[in-house]
Amino acid sequence: MDEVTEQILACLSADAVQEAQSSVVRALHDSGDTAELARIATNPPDWSVASSAIALSLLDRWGEAAALLAGNDSWRTESTVSAMLGELFGGLAELWAGRSARFGANLTERERWPLRTARRHRDDQTTSYVTALLVLGERARAERLLSDEDFPETGLRDSERSMLAAMRGDSSRAVYFAHRGVADRSRRGYDIGSAAMHLSTVTVLLSQGRFTAARDLLAAGRATEPTLAHLLDVAAARIDIASGETGRAADRLHAATRGLAVGTDIAWADLAELALRANDRVGAKKALDALEDLASAMPTGRVLLHRHLIRACLGEEPAVECLWLARERAQPLELAVAAERLVRHGATDPAVLTEVYEVLGSTDAPRYRARLRNLMRENGIEPPGGRQETVAENERYVS
Repeated sequence: MDEVTEQILACLSADAVQEAQSSVVRALHDSGDTAELARIATNPPDWSVASSAIALSLLDRWGEAAALLAGNDSWRTESTVSAMLGELFGGLAELWAGRSARFGANLTERERWPLRTARRHRDDQTTSYVTALLVLGERARAERLLSDEDFPETGLRDSERSMLAAMRGDSSRAVYFAHRGVADRSRRGYDIGSAAMHLSTVTVLLSQGRFTAARDLLAAGRATEPTLAHLLDVAAARIDIASGETGRAADRLHAATRGLAVGTDIAWADLAELALRANDRVGAKKALDALEDLASAMPTGRVLLHRHLIRACLGEEPAVECLWLARERAQPLELAVAAERLVRHGATDPAVLTEVYEVLGSTDAPRYRARLRNLMRENGIEPPGGRQETVAENERYVS
């Protein structure tokens, strides 16, 4: 640090210094300067513990960030801003590793948030918790938090708005916000939801049969070097599965389960499906065992849904719990995938496909609808809407 910078910082309060450092760390990440981020991550004396932990987090080294914050708790007293950021990133680091207690407590005890009375800081914390909930697939909880904190959706980043739209089945808005978010890096800040947004949008594009667009979006996502980058491997695996490259998909999915826990429920569910398609019940059972362990540590709705789905597909429980939870979560593409897999593996009455097909009618998912029509006909069920609607949708899908 040069002498002029030292003189400037000497005139600032501890809170102002922390905010300045945080801004620099965010800017370095957005500009792709990983070398300087890595230097800050080593916690040199002129950088706070909180700033170094943020640098580690933005380098996707969440385990190291958690260890730094746990091993040096000076961030609790350095400044109020440091305390806010240290608690936020410490809770996120534990959550991504599969330890959700601290995150849950911070979410339910929001009156204890540092600097809560300052609107700017309350909004920053609200946005971070909303993002984390969306990464976990918790749409209803994210919407409830926005309502409770009187925070407008228009105040969210494009990545969060894209994920919300995808979960609601609003495909066009999900793709629009994803593309806008990739093009505009000016509001990213601590954009911990970028990789999850790419995964959800790739899923939307695949439901439309837009394979090239899905690959292009994934490539753009990798270029930004986002946090939680293993979710991009899950997205790539879904493209591989859609393209018939199941062996490569399985390799990617296994790789995605070897680090952070968040999002691995999706990987394990897809691995179980690949195993069941190959009549490999042993492989499917291994995936279920991993989901059972994950559900014990992180019992989110999506994790529980995937656990019930694989249990039902293996014949270990009726499908009623899986279908109830899928309907309760009100995420159309998620419901469609669950119902299709249950029917394909003989776990539920094929009549459920009619309901799901009609739910998908409000979304833009022609490829998924085509798959459901084929499955309905295989089971002697005539798809609703008649031949004219089917022909029109098929023409749109192949165009």
